[in-house]
Amino acid sequence: MKPQIMNMNEPFVSKNIVPHWPAFDKWNIDYFAQHFGHVQTGNIPVVNGACDFNTTTGSRLAYQTLQQALDYISTGNVANGVAVATPADVFPDSLKADYPIPDILKNKHYVRDRIFIGAKDTVTSLHQDLFHNFYTMVKGTKRITLYAPYAPVYPNSRFSKLPNHAQVDPEKPDYKQFPNFKHAHPIVIELKAGETLFIPPFWWHHLRNLEESIAVSFWWAQGWTLPLVWLAAQYKKRRGI
Repeated sequence: MKPQIMNMNEPFVSKNIVPHWPAFDKWNIDYFAQHFGHVQTGNIPVVNGACDFNTTTGSRLAYQTLQQALDYISTGNVANGVAVATPADVFPDSLKADYPIPDILKNKHYVRDRIFIGAKDTVTSLHQDLFHNFYTMVKGTKRITLYAPYAPVYPNSRFSKLPNHAQVDPEKPDYKQFPNFKHAHPIVIELKAGETLFIPPFWWHHLRNLEESIAVSFWWAQGWTLPLVWLAAQYKKRRGI
């Protein structure tokens, strides 16, 4: 990891990407319930601890009040619950004062922010994105496992509903079914509150909440990824993702 040098081709962790946001002091489950419980947020079902993605249905956010989602999350039940993974623009503009956009992104193209709230032990399966991503922990800790874009993680078919997801579970690898995964080289970090992880486009990443957690992603596009990101955004907008 490279905490200070901005190498935009490799992941790194930094405490300097974002200033000391007011969110670090203010945000918790009670804060969101008290101020934004009525807001319709985009959430993902959690089944047996994992966000429920599959190649048949694809990924689609279910919109319900934030209070409904927080009621699940606050119980800590990940057998059958939800995780908040909502576009930040569902919240009133006043919330943005809690997490001002990093200076480094002010001239970037197509910046989008998303807020994640989840119970301890919630897992997001191994996947990759088109965007550059600054992923900032506000509360809690996550274990994030990364692999280079061409690592042998057995991606789903590019014609499936989830072409950006891998078939391998890095926490329980099946080397009989996926033998080449033995040659994959993971980068494993524990991202703590106040730290930002940079994830370059197409880097595979798997996330597990080690505590009840709140995080913010800033995604943006640049260079040759711009037209791809625009097309993907139009597709997601139509599907309500």
